[in-house]
Formats: sequence, C-alpha cells, structure tokens
Amino acid sequence: MIDRNNMFCAVSVLLYNVPLELKRWVCKTGITARFPRRLRRIGTAAGEMTRPSRVRRLARLAKAESHGNGGATDDDREEEPPASDETAHAHATEENNLPLREAKLLIQKLDELGLGEAIGKEDFLDYYDQLPSPPPWIDLQVELEDGELHALDLRHALYRFRYYKLQLSQQVSKKEQPHHDNSRLLEEDEGWDWEDDARLKEDHLKSISEEDCTAEFLKEQGYFKHFEEDGTFDWFFHPGYLDCAGLNDYQRLVLRNYGGTEYARWSEYHRYFHSYKIEQEYVKYCEELFKKLKWMEDYLHFDVPSFKWDFISSRGAYQAIKIAATGFHEITPALAYNGYYECTESMSYDLTWFKELDGVYLEIWRRVTQQMRNFRDALEEVHNLNRFPLRQQRMKHALEFDDTMKEMEKEYHTCTADITSEVKEDEAQEFIADAVKKLVNKPKTYEQYIKKKIHIARAIGVIPEDLK
Repeated sequence: MIDRNNMFCAVSVLLYNVPLELKRWVCKTGITARFPRRLRRIGTAAGEMTRPSRVRRLARLAKAESHGNGGATDDDREEEPPASDETAHAHATEENNLPLREAKLLIQKLDELGLGEAIGKEDFLDYYDQLPSPPPWIDLQVELEDGELHALDLRHALYRFRYYKLQLSQQVSKKEQPHHDNSRLLEEDEGWDWEDDARLKEDHLKSISEEDCTAEFLKEQGYFKHFEEDGTFDWFFHPGYLDCAGLNDYQRLVLRNYGGTEYARWSEYHRYFHSYKIEQEYVKYCEELFKKLKWMEDYLHFDVPSFKWDFISSRGAYQAIKIAATGFHEITPALAYNGYYECTESMSYDLTWFKELDGVYLEIWRRVTQQMRNFRDALEEVHNLNRFPLRQQRMKHALEFDDTMKEMEKEYHTCTADITSEVKEDEAQEFIADAVKKLVNKPKTYEQYIKKKIHIARAIGVIPEDLK
C-alpha cells in the first residue's frame, strides 16, 4: 500500500510547475505521460491508470523511501523523488523570496474574501483517499464470437435506422415550423445537411417502420453502415472497437470530430471507455466545478511558472478533489484532475478570447448608434476610457495599424448584425455577448463530448430504459 506522505509528494509535484528534473521523475514513476502547458492534465486515461506495472512501480518507490531505500532497484535509485512541494519552495534563492511572500499574501487575501477553500495537506489526503479506484483495465484483444458479431450487426443496424428516421422527422418538423427554434431537438447536429440532401427526400426508407426491419432486410441494406461511412451521421461505431468483447455499445459509440478540432482531445475521449454511469456523473461533477471554481477566473493570467500560479492552481486542484470526494461516488483521481484542468483551460480560453470584448463592442455600439460616431472615433474613445484592461493592447494596436482596425470593425459588425432599432440596450448587450462567443470556434471539452454522446445514445436506444 502506498504511504500517504509519498502519495502527497507525488500529487504535489503534479500540482506545481516544477523543474525539468522533477518532471522526469514523475514521468519515470508512470504517474503521467506528458506535461502540457500549465501542467493542466494530471493523470491519464482510465485504462492507462490501471496498468499494474505503473501502480507497482509507484508502490515500490513509495515503499523504498519509507524503508530507507532498502527495497529499491538500481533504476529506482537513479532519481530520488522530491520530499514535497514545500521543500522545493524552501530552497528558493534569495531573489525569489519577494515573489514567494507576494504569493502567500495573495492566498491570505483569498481567505479573507472567502474565495476558494483553504485545504491543508492532511485534509487533502483524506479527500484523495475517498476517491474510488479506476475501473478495471479493458483488454481490447479479447474478441467476440461469430454469433455475437452477427447479433451486434443486427443491433447496430437498428440503431442507425432509428437515428436516420429521427433525422427525417426533424427535417419535416423544421419545414413545418420555419420560425421555431429546433436547435435543441438534435443537439449540435452539425453533420446533417437539411437543405441539400435530395437523395433522402425521395428515399424509399421513409415508409419503412422498425417492425419491417427483419434480419434479412437489414443484411440487404448492408446494416445501414453507409450512413456512417458517407457522413450522414455525426457519430459512428468505431470499427476498431466492434469485435472487442470487453466493450458495450455505449463504449463503441464515437462522435465525429469535425475539422479535426471540434473537440480538444477527441482521440483520448473515445478511448477512455468509461461507462454511461461514470460519464453521466462526470458531467454533473464538471457542472459543479464551473460553479465553485469561478473564483479562479481573475487569477488565471499569472505567469507560468511563478509562485502565484503555483499557489492558485494548487488551491483550485485541492478544492476540485474535495468536490469529487464529497459529492460524487464514481469520480476517480484521473477524472477529478481531468475535470479540473479542462475547467481551468475553458476559463483561460474565455479570458484570452472573449472576456471584456463584449463590453468593448457595446460601448462602441452606443457611440455609433446614439452619437453617430464612426467606428474608429468610437474605438478611440473607448480605448481612452481605460475600462477594459484585457483589450487595451488590442485597441491600441488597432489605432496604429489598419489591418487590426479592419479586423475589429468586421467583428463589431458581426456582433451587432442582429440588433435592430427596436432592441433595448440591455438586450443589445446579450446579443453582443452571445455573438462574441461565436467569433472563435472554442474546442469542446470531454464534458461536452459526453453530453452529446448521451443524447444520441438515448435517442437510438443504446442506453437501457432503466438507466435513463
């Protein structure tokens, strides 16, 4: 069993932006495979987290340290694990003392304001110990028998047929109610071309019901695989997972990643192989994170690495572990950290691309519509207000360079295109805020991937009624 202090040591290394030699130690112990910017991904896919060799290696290191290194191998002795993150900071040079003091004062201020939670080492370890173990590793080499594969073909054919009929019904519904918002009927259905697909308008399958779908008929139709292959659907049953006996149909179902960039880590999301129950709880966990970690929004601009960022990121990560441990039963350490880092990534993305930009364009809109100013003069006046620090540099750049000015003016017209003379100012602000978020295609998270996957799985009957 891994000693608690050694586990804390390992996790602390992951929470901080540490020197390269410490990162190498963490990689060597198998805790994580890579360290992206800001170390925002702690842990690996659930399947990787359960590999016995990695767990045993970490256990050996922990046992060796607690017993005077008596049980360590030669490879294990090459690089000793660091004592703790406090030790790393204690060895800071004299010139780093001021940043360290400033970081501690920042944490004091957060405590006074009631932002975040002050969670100590022992409390963190208690919460961490409450998290469940990862699900069993799935051996993808174990294959279905021929009879099982035939049953799978028939089952998948019916799933495809149901989804196809659902799309047809929504196409008709959209035509009958042209002014009704059908965007939520089939969530995020970017893969369907409602207007141009003339083939489906005359398709003979329109008159076919599910009762007509005999095994022979489904085989004649090629099990409707062409709907996946020709891009008619925005999902598919992954061909690499079809004959894997350890997977169920929910785990085989994979969303399309339009443009290769729709989802931030699509190639990882569909290889997690989590159950419906776990993914459903993960969505609720992420929703809770976004509410309770909102305080971090004002502190994500700190330099990396820096003491301030170390302290802020650790404070948020500790709180995320507490949320997972006290409010959920299926969230493993890997999922807890994945949710935390995708939450902070999402907030950082909004900070970079969206925050304050709606306020800038609202102020320009006021001057253009109410004071009849031209765009440049309005922009200059808003810049001189100095009310939007995150956008000051870009406004200054626009005033100096025509290309940036044209870019911002184009964005402004895009964000205000739907605002008519009858729209009130508070409504105009909402229009602009919504439009600003559409200026950039923000990569979607694992949470968003799950939401859409569950929606599709329910629609086609992959999820049993008793689990819905």
